[in-house]
Amino acid sequence: IYHNDRVIRKLKKRLEEKKQELFIPVIHATLGDDRADQIVRSMENSKRVIIILSDKYDENEWSVFECQQAEMLNPNEGRIIFIKYHPEAEDMVQKEPWKSRVKDRKVLAIGEKSSEHQWFWDKLKYELP
Repeated sequence: IYHNDRVIRKLKKRLEEKKQELFIPVIHATLGDDRADQIVRSMENSKRVIIILSDKYDENEWSVFECQQAEMLNPNEGRIIFIKYHPEAEDMVQKEPWKSRVKDRKVLAIGEKSSEHQWFWDKLKYELP
């Protein structure tokens, strides 16, 4: 799971309740030269990679690295789940290079209404192995 501390805490709590094993780089990756290797190994061993698109996501060097690495996973079919967390993320995915990145991939949005929130959590639960 990548980016935005508040979102990470909420997702972490919900997924741990469902007994999902998590690797969150900002929490689990150690600082130092092997951080990138840890992230890549973790992604390679993961059944799903969740990328949280929030405001200024593409301005963060680590976020861009993580997204690029996730895109290179093989087989990649259905493995990446994008979550549009902020309204800015909706604008972001309408322009290149993000438009191509999310094309034909699972993209979920949390929504603003409580009914949308429940749909989001149900859909995310369904998408996880």
